[in-house]
This record gives sequence, structure tokens and C-alpha cells, in this order.
Amino acid sequence: MAGCPYLALKQGSPADIKARPDITPPSALTLYTSPLCPYAHRIHLALLECNITHTLIEIDLKSPRPDWFLEMNPEGKVPVLKVGDGHGELVLRESLLILEFLADLAPQAGILVGSPVERAQARSFVDVFAKEVITPYYTLFTTPSRAPQIASQILTALRTKISPLLAHHLSTTSGGIGIGPFFNAAMYPTYVEYALTPFLLRLKVMEANNLIPSLAINAETAGHEFAGWCGVLMEREGVRKSFGPGVREVVGRMVERIEEGRVKEQEAAAAAAAAEGRTK
Repeated sequence: MAGCPYLALKQGSPADIKARPDITPPSALTLYTSPLCPYAHRIHLALLECNITHTLIEIDLKSPRPDWFLEMNPEGKVPVLKVGDGHGELVLRESLLILEFLADLAPQAGILVGSPVERAQARSFVDVFAKEVITPYYTLFTTPSRAPQIASQILTALRTKISPLLAHHLSTTSGGIGIGPFFNAAMYPTYVEYALTPFLLRLKVMEANNLIPSLAINAETAGHEFAGWCGVLMEREGVRKSFGPGVREVVGRMVERIEEGRVKEQEAAAAAAAAEGRTK
């Protein structure tokens, strides 16, 4: 993509977004977000692609949070979604909770639809992906010396667990809710795509910039179903609009975090060696 040297995102069709009707919620929505946070990206992407009217306010995660923001979230984290303005406003803080709220607020957007079983399948798939992929993803920053092993763990999980699960949910033969390319054969991105796309993007950023040399995501290493689904997700116009402008900052922060992890590992090794020397 032009202007996005760190990840090749294709120019999607504006119809990817405008295919859904504009949705104006009964109360004003304000999303506090940051391009550095994949959890906040979940909500930004959903609001954008579902055409839900909202106000976007970026929070600088590399600086101390202002007092007014800490009043909304004492932990200082994003995302935060403020519903309403003034008296009676609601503040939501957890990304999956916010996605469920948006699904209930705008059911016509199709974020979380289908039978109770299909809705449970979507939640379960996100939970499995979090345990098998997102958790080890974060250890790439805390223990970079183990990056080859961690990358192998992630690819094995994608190939042997995630891709086979997707095989049951990406065609109408599974009894899905439509004939589209998304989870449970939906025509438009769903709860699953919004919850996981930000992390898939970051894995692809690592691959594209050779931050983890042993991380190569393709049909052979990650499974045909996963690779095909991932390709569909990368081509959405909403992904380009919500991630492209901040990808340079994301890559820079990834490099910083990997280096910080190396320094901490070296410090821990030196401290352990010094402690062992004192006991001899």
C-alpha cells in the first residue's frame, strides 16, 4: 500500500464499508483509543466497518495519562468507550465487552448473530485463539531470546488447532448463517474478525519486517484455511483505514519492546550469575 512501507495492505473497495447502512446510536459514542493497542483497534475497526456514528479520541500511551482520562479508567488503559454525555453516561473498558455491547446496540450490523450455538461458537473460537496465539505473541517481547521456539509454537497452533476449527466455520456445509467468507459463513465481518484481526495484523507486521525471522505465515506453515481467511481479512478497506496510518508507529514500538525485552533478559542473567557467585 502506498505510504505504508511496513505492511502491504491492498486497497480495498469502499463498498466494504458502505455496504452496511449508517447507524446512529441513541446515545453519543466516544472511543478513546491508540494505534499502538490491538485491543483498542478491535473497537475502532468495528465502529468504522459497521458505520456506527462515533467520536474518536487518541490517547498517547507513551506519556502519563491526563487526570480526566484516569477518572474514566484508573488503570490508564485503552480502549474506553463512553456512552452518552454528561448525566447518566456509561463507561465501558474491556474490548470484548465493548464488542458485545455494540452487537446489542446495533444488531443490524451483524457483529454477533445466529443461533445461541453459533454465538457461543464465536466466543469459544476467540477464547481458543487468545490462549493459543495471543498469549505466546506477547512473550515474543518479554523473552525475545526464545523467539524461534515461540514462533514455532504459534505456527503449530495455527496449523493444528486454529485452521482445523476454521474449516468447520467457513462454509455453508457447516450450517453457517450465510454464504459469505467470514466466520460461520457470514457476509460481513463478525465478532470473531473484529476480535482477532488486530492481532493477525501485528503478526503479519512482524513477518513483513523480519522482526522475528522464523515467523512465516502461509498455507504450509499455518494451514490452508487460516491462510485463506487471513488473506480475506487483510484486503478489507476498514483494515487499511484503521491500521495503515499508524503502522509505522506500531513497528517502531515493536522494535523498542523487543530491545527492552533483550535488555531485561540480560539484566536477569547477570543478576542470576552474580547471585550464584555469592553462594560459592
